[in-house]
Amino acid sequence: MHFHIIMCMSPVGDLLRIRCRNFPSLVSCCTLDWFDDWPEEALRTVSVQFFEHNAMIEGNEELRRSITTMFPKIHHSVQELTVRFYEEQKRRVYITPKTYLDALGLFKDLMEERQQELNSRLTRIKNGIHKLEATNVQIEELQTTLTDLVPKLLEENKSAEL
Repeated sequence: MHFHIIMCMSPVGDLLRIRCRNFPSLVSCCTLDWFDDWPEEALRTVSVQFFEHNAMIEGNEELRRSITTMFPKIHHSVQELTVRFYEEQKRRVYITPKTYLDALGLFKDLMEERQQELNSRLTRIKNGIHKLEATNVQIEELQTTLTDLVPKLLEENKSAEL
């Protein structure tokens, strides 16, 4: 009988290094599998599925296509910058698939927040337009009553002069 334990740890931060130092058998008695970076096609597929049922970009295929191609490019450019950062600063920065998913979620949340802001502004503008229209109607009514009252006022002025 064999007992297998699978542990997944992110290399980001000091936690993995501390655990390996506290439990040396994690390194010496275990098989470490380092996951490679996701290929660009996999990143694009994830972004396509992530934004597939997004109501804000529904019906705008050009926008959806540009968003889903933008994220893999950004992810790969950041990975390239981490290599340069390591060469210059001698510090490793890991860009994991979780980072990619977090970026997608952050972008989606930001889109929803901006959409809510736009909707509230649009509502305020619509309310302002309705108030202006109601004011215009009241002004027209007052002008018609004034035009109706002008002959009466002229008659009263003539009678007051006599």
